[in-house]
Amino acid sequence: MDHISKPRDPTRQLIQVSYLVTDKYKYDDLGFSGFPIRKGFDVERLKRAGFQQNQWDDALSFFQGWGFFGMLREVLGGSGLTVEIEDFVRQTDGQQFITTRLLPYYLRLWASHESSLDAEAKEESLSRTDRHLVEIHRCINGIAYAWGCLEAEQTPSEDQPGRLIAKIPLVARETLLSITVLGESLSYGRYHCYGVGIPRPFIWTRCWFLDEWMLDAGWCRYEITRIEDKYIHKNMCSYYLSLLDRTYLDKNHHSCTWECCLADHIDEETYRTRHAQPSCACGDAVEDKVVQQVRRVILEQKTPGLTISGCRDEIASGEIEVHQLGLTTRYVAISHVWSDGLGNHKRNSLPFCQMRRLQTLVDDLYESNDRPVPFWIDTICVPLEPLERKAAIVGLKRTYEEADKVLVLDSTLQEVTNERESTETLLRIASSSWVRRLWTFQEGALSRSLHFQFANKAVTYAGISAQRQKETLDHVSLLCALHTRRRGLLERNGLNCELKAFLHNLSASEDPVFFEADRHIHEVRNGFNEAETDCTRLVTLCGNIKWRTTSRPEDEFICLANLLGRGIENVISCSQEEKMKWLFSSLSGVPASIIFHDRPRVQEICYRWIPRTILSSGIGSQIGGDTQTITPSPDGLTVTYPGLLLFPNSDFYESEPHSPLCLQASSRMYIIHTIEKTLVPREHYRGLQLAMIFEDFADRSMEYVPKARAILVAITKREPTVIFARIELSLLFERTTAGSNPTHACHISAQALPINQIWCVG
Repeated sequence: MDHISKPRDPTRQLIQVSYLVTDKYKYDDLGFSGFPIRKGFDVERLKRAGFQQNQWDDALSFFQGWGFFGMLREVLGGSGLTVEIEDFVRQTDGQQFITTRLLPYYLRLWASHESSLDAEAKEESLSRTDRHLVEIHRCINGIAYAWGCLEAEQTPSEDQPGRLIAKIPLVARETLLSITVLGESLSYGRYHCYGVGIPRPFIWTRCWFLDEWMLDAGWCRYEITRIEDKYIHKNMCSYYLSLLDRTYLDKNHHSCTWECCLADHIDEETYRTRHAQPSCACGDAVEDKVVQQVRRVILEQKTPGLTISGCRDEIASGEIEVHQLGLTTRYVAISHVWSDGLGNHKRNSLPFCQMRRLQTLVDDLYESNDRPVPFWIDTICVPLEPLERKAAIVGLKRTYEEADKVLVLDSTLQEVTNERESTETLLRIASSSWVRRLWTFQEGALSRSLHFQFANKAVTYAGISAQRQKETLDHVSLLCALHTRRRGLLERNGLNCELKAFLHNLSASEDPVFFEADRHIHEVRNGFNEAETDCTRLVTLCGNIKWRTTSRPEDEFICLANLLGRGIENVISCSQEEKMKWLFSSLSGVPASIIFHDRPRVQEICYRWIPRTILSSGIGSQIGGDTQTITPSPDGLTVTYPGLLLFPNSDFYESEPHSPLCLQASSRMYIIHTIEKTLVPREHYRGLQLAMIFEDFADRSMEYVPKARAILVAITKREPTVIFARIELSLLFERTTAGSNPTHACHISAQALPINQIWCVG
């Protein structure tokens, strides 16, 4: 896996995948799916890992010959390239290992070859490539999924009760990872060849043991879950991140769960403002008169700013001056993570050492003759007094929009320098604590110029991009030298034409890891601003903040309203449910699929499609991905989806709220799962006309199990063309094979409604 870029100081030894293929299992180029039969190998046994210790060598020889080299030969060879096996095997100290050092060269050859095709030939080539990839993807994902399930059932060792017995040996894990990484690389290469399918072309099952590696490196469980959801190239990025050391951070993630990070949660009773150095014991820098001046500026509906004199002189008294900021005043707004210790719940103040440090960092963004530069930080500039606090919060949007620069302070970045490759710098930003907090998304999205503070200096996205361009030129030089040498090109004109074709459409983001980091930073910087309508802005916003958290639930509405362009002066004092109802009802359009979210719902009839919160929603709350844009009305949302009329029996009303339901239809079995945490007894539904609305099963050929989101509704009125219904529960509708009857499932009868049934739900 040596084609993947590596961090400068990896925290663990890079894995070396042994070359295991014997003559018996060398790939024969006669078709991927038929290879196991031709070699007399039972793939189902491989899925079950039904091997004794001395049988794994033969099994992995087959798996590597089929999964790794078969994939290479089918995908690249199918496009007319000659894949030399010797290019992917290296000798070290008498041992043979897999190498992918030349894979970027092969991917460039592939892209160059496809760029020379006409439209019809290119379409045919894409279709052929996808047939190969779909087949390979299904087989490899099936094995990865099965092995992950087996490892989830590990049992304690008899000799060492505290240790679990691994059913999949280390060499098998590493072989599987190398195959899935190759799959991700070829899938990404497919995009650069054909320019289609990037949203989620092929999602390769993430290897379960990457969780262990990342936890050992100090990563939070919640962050790992977020990565699994947000990243397309899950295996490559998780492997890269497992090489980044996070154990040095002064944050304890041992109590965090897969659903929640507790290390960044703020407890006002125990919170302590930190000094710039642990040994420092200096006093508060902000006197009461400064706080009073800040309050006066806010009441005048202006933005307060601060400067501190003598920040580079530890002997100086450090007098703080309050400024009135605006578009005509150049200032810096500080965006920070409160769990790093720059907050204060008791006073609008910070220690002298922190104020001097902040002023120094801000001044370093400008030339020396411009100093001191005023800065804004919420700890001091958002008063604790209710009246001024409300006014300051209402003005937050203006504060970040009018700032000349926004400086991001995050401990995960400030502990390391930026003297590393652009991929590592960008990925550190994309995986920092800053990207997981709610307020920081607003601060980044509204900023004009965003600067990320590292240990040695602050960097910008533009600066990282410029560094990436230089690295790309170095990469191009190496590729050209390799291509010239391998083709034996000597004649100047022929060489120029050959290299021009070879480099056609070369992109600076042909590295999938860099692409992932770049994509997530782009979401914060530009993705939201590119959305034009209320509906697209809502979808973009929900996708960006669903993994973000805040210690104050009421902050969510403020950020949502600010980013959706709604004034909050008249509703900021209402209850959370009333505020969310007002906000969502004010939108000119929402995606129809919003009805399927699994978040807590507003309880008022006709408004139950509105989530009370979309934070920390993780994988379940995908608001978007629908071509229907609906205008909210006092009656609810009028949507078009397939549905079923349900006919419960007495067993249904007596069954447990969380138990699955079974529907039988010819050769298909459908399992209905309830996915809401708070469930009412099913007796509550007696006497109601129940129905289920569900998303149509789209083409999910690349998904291991076909599923669709659904909702349970109670019908309140029927008209000739429209069914009016009240939302009761969020469900998951799973299509499986007949006979797959889960334990404790309750069977239920149903009648299908038209696939284009019109509903008015709320």
